[in-house]
Amino acid sequence: MAPLTDLILQCSLAALAQWRDANLVTDAAYTSVNFPPAALLDPQFPVYLSAAMAAHQLPPSALCVEITESDAAARGETMERITAQLRQQGFRLAIDDFGTGYSSLSTLNRLSFDTVKIDQSFVRGMLDQPRLHEMVRAIVGMARALGLRLVAEGVETAQQAQLLDQEGVDRMQGYLYARPMPENAVRRWLQERSAAPPSAV
Repeated sequence: MAPLTDLILQCSLAALAQWRDANLVTDAAYTSVNFPPAALLDPQFPVYLSAAMAAHQLPPSALCVEITESDAAARGETMERITAQLRQQGFRLAIDDFGTGYSSLSTLNRLSFDTVKIDQSFVRGMLDQPRLHEMVRAIVGMARALGLRLVAEGVETAQQAQLLDQEGVDRMQGYLYARPMPENAVRRWLQERSAAPPSAV
């Protein structure tokens, strides 16, 4: 594993474990990490991930392995085997930047992803461009038919969030909720929300 990728994974898992221990998040919370295609082509990758989860006393479901659509579409049988093995072990798998690659449907058919992340380029323009709205609707319908979870990226306004919610998107991420921040700031952010009434979260 590349040192930088390993560092990102270890820091993410350590933070999640600490937040769980402090009851800042529920046991259903998980962290997502983007991995380069070289990692998912390594036969030892599932062993490496399992060891990392055990070291932080987290179950496999506490990690979502993300890979961009263009990278996933360009790989062959090795990635098919490894993604299937990861799913069997209980890891979450997401295809990132969906809709921007060149082999979307065949990729979903071949690989064991359970989550589709709608690229922010669709989300940010869907209020002003009806064609983008229809594309989002088509992605949602396809994912629903295949039993996949949906995450919308780049959500910046309440109007976008409302429309995505109406279309049936499961989860959203973007500046509407929070900007990138260091771990200590995330901890404060979580503490504020855990102390707030449910209607305000």
